[in-house]
Amino acid sequence: MRIYLNRKEEDIPENCTVQEMLEYKNLKERVSIWINGEQILLRDYSTRKIQPNDQIKLIRILGGG
Repeated sequence: MRIYLNRKEEDIPENCTVQEMLEYKNLKERVSIWINGEQILLRDYSTRKIQPNDQIKLIRILGGG
């Protein structure tokens, strides 16, 4: 399935959730996800399905002091 991840065309498996997409892309660090301009809460990563042509913005969360 074709999506846009940080403005780049990407292919991911059909009918996957946000969590499955992160695992497929091998992203283990904590990230903030926005889909079509809507922020997705961490608790929804395992249930929110990604649709074809979704515009996904992924922001890595950095710690610091």
